[in-house]
Amino acid sequence: MRNLDKSLPFYLLLIMTFGLFSCFSAKETPQDLIFYYFESCPSCDEYILAEELSGKINNLNKKAKWDGTHYNLIVPQGVDRLKTTLKEKNLPDISRSLPLLIIGTDYINGYDAIETKLNELLTE
Repeated sequence: MRNLDKSLPFYLLLIMTFGLFSCFSAKETPQDLIFYYFESCPSCDEYILAEELSGKINNLNKKAKWDGTHYNLIVPQGVDRLKTTLKEKNLPDISRSLPLLIIGTDYINGYDAIETKLNELLTE
């Protein structure tokens, strides 16, 4: 019994240490996902689709893997953000290839291709 009394603090310390380290799991840095579009007619099909795709990006943000944003380039701040993004990621001037989805340093343009990609990401 005395041997157990002497080793009890050691075992308690060992258990507490493992418990503490298990709380610190390696967090994955969210990958950026940026959707740019230029739509000015709220009742037009393309505008409605762009809004739906923006909603899918919001849904992806609920997963820790993604940090998504969307910009309608009708707002000047969106245009500035696009220029900054292209420069930061060393992408060519693809600003006229709208709609545009940038994932990391890759990009996709066209509503159909973007919708397909977002649907794939949502099912992962």
